[in-house]
Amino acid sequence: VLPPEMFARLDETGVAKFDAYWDEEKIRNTELWQKIAPRAIVATGATKSYVVKTFHGNAAERPLPYKLQDASPAADYWAYGLLLYRFLSGEHLLSVNRDDDLVGATEYQQAMTWSPEEIQVQLAPLLEKNYHTAVELLTCLLQPSAQKREEKSLTFLLQNALFFKEDEKTGEKKDA
Repeated sequence: VLPPEMFARLDETGVAKFDAYWDEEKIRNTELWQKIAPRAIVATGATKSYVVKTFHGNAAERPLPYKLQDASPAADYWAYGLLLYRFLSGEHLLSVNRDDDLVGATEYQQAMTWSPEEIQVQLAPLLEKNYHTAVELLTCLLQPSAQKREEKSLTFLLQNALFFKEDEKTGEKKDA
């Protein structure tokens, strides 16, 4: 599952541009199209469509309705957070299929609109298991903001007792 910054919400015009961009692939590669097609939610008369911002063919010829999102260390921190969450809880953070792709439009929306409050709700059962340090780390790794995720995760990893311990005699930090 990709981090929040890798998803885009499109209006009707954006969906039309997206469809035009992928027009040939829809016919030539139906398996790819099924994976990248906009996921739509209809609520209160409005349609919200979500796509992944990293898929592209030849953007030089036809523009996409959003700026492509490059992979970054923040995306790696997110992936590590998902792995750690799965390891500790035994569950996926969001509903995925056997290929670890999000199941539907609702999951796309959840991934894109992830909030610090939702992080705390999801991590609460881990606190009950006494995984306090892991929850601190997961709070950093699953931060919705890529910039904050990168800053907080690196700081946490470099300073936390989960990875380092102090030498009792010298007070120096050593690998745990």
